[in-house]
Amino acid sequence: MKADIKLNPDLVALAPELADRLASDGLPTDTREIFRGRNVVATTADRALCIKSFRKPGAFKSVMYGYLRKPKALRAFENAMRLTAMGVATPEPFGAVVCSENGMLGCSYYICRYMPGWNELRSVQNRSDFPAIARELAEFTLGLHRKGVFMKDFSMGNVLFRQTDDGGYEFTLVDINRMAFDVHDRGTLMLNFRGILETAEATATFAREYAIAAGEPDVDAFVVEAAEIFRRHQVKVERKKKIKKFLKRKK
Repeated sequence: MKADIKLNPDLVALAPELADRLASDGLPTDTREIFRGRNVVATTADRALCIKSFRKPGAFKSVMYGYLRKPKALRAFENAMRLTAMGVATPEPFGAVVCSENGMLGCSYYICRYMPGWNELRSVQNRSDFPAIARELAEFTLGLHRKGVFMKDFSMGNVLFRQTDDGGYEFTLVDINRMAFDVHDRGTLMLNFRGILETAEATATFAREYAIAAGEPDVDAFVVEAAEIFRRHQVKVERKKKIKKFLKRKK
């Protein structure tokens, strides 16, 4: 088994032992699991670092990631380093560990700073302070777009927020292995209105604040366009759910 280890040069002294342990033994037994799904997310015993363990892909994808595409852990690390250099908030990146054998991807891990106390955007429209959150989320999103940053998984679970001491809000990006940079195409950037919030009403509020901050000449038209992008996405989501339900009944 071959291990490729990439570390943040500014923090290289903080995580090499952990990286070596991940390469040789996988997730240490003293880590604390905080999420399990397709992938596993855990924190170190001192809760200083967060480790995302990517599921080992099947044979076809193992070859694809081994030869044709960068593994997700490596992309997450490189994207985090680039975002940090650009002044875009994301948990401080420490490194990536990619294990392979005979050119086929095995286990892989992304290591970053653990950041407790942050909230997902799920159900945020039910909060009494939602108008203020929507306004600052719009400014955050506009800041990304002006820097040419397009997060493909710009969703309720991947944009975290918390209230600051002065009563404002700050945001940070997680699950960042699917990113594009130097994107200034309006149609592409508008796709970020697909699923960042749960309802059409919340999306309209967010879009209006974005349009105002961006200086759009026709705010109402912009809101209608964003609402249509949200609606089309919801149709696709519901279609996928129906297909999955149909396939389950056929089993």
